[in-house]
Amino acid sequence: MTTSLVFPTITAPDYPLKESRESVVLASSYEDGSVQRRRNKTRLRKTFNPSWGAMTNSDKEVLDTFFETTTNGGALTFMWTHPYTNVQYEVYFDTSSNYEPELEYTNYWKVSLTLKEV
Repeated sequence: MTTSLVFPTITAPDYPLKESRESVVLASSYEDGSVQRRRNKTRLRKTFNPSWGAMTNSDKEVLDTFFETTTNGGALTFMWTHPYTNVQYEVYFDTSSNYEPELEYTNYWKVSLTLKEV
């Protein structure tokens, strides 16, 4: 299922752009010390951690509106284009890692996001 919501066009995030993949392996240990491993999911999903060390006020306002209103506080999925590979992913805001912008200095914000692939 693909959503019609699209991440807003703002300044590209800073390097490094962290990516991780969820584990798809289930391991079972036995009394004799042996371990059986098997794949327990058919799809390997990614997590992205874009961050900005100095996001402008205007970009932050756009991102705030997108998070709060467009995605209903992070409840809805949206299309996000990887800023360096241009590959599109359907993702959602991982709300367990809160959206907490920090005012670094006048008119510039430090912002980190966690985006999980659907």
